[in-house]
Amino acid sequence: MRRFLDAAAVLEAKLATLLVQLPPFLRKDSSALEAFLATYSSQARLAFEFRHASWFSDEILELLQKHRAALAVVEKEEGDSAEAPRQATGPFVYMRLRKGNYSNA
Repeated sequence: MRRFLDAAAVLEAKLATLLVQLPPFLRKDSSALEAFLATYSSQARLAFEFRHASWFSDEILELLQKHRAALAVVEKEEGDSAEAPRQATGPFVYMRLRKGNYSNA
């Protein structure tokens, strides 16, 4: 992550939010998330896309709030097993639209 942040620093003001997407097989590990957030949340604006349902707990939402990180609102696709609660955890919202075909409405 340190190397990534160093490389991304060249974007300067254009660098907005970094999406941290976890694999669908990765189950909740609140200690690892706390350590990650304690290290990096002050260095970048972070949004998290958890893809395993075990992450959607009050404990994890509270950790995100504590570190001002967003729980990504991700448009569910057919076959997805987990859907994130729609709850603001940071001072910003990160929405990931995935379907591709949208009407003007």
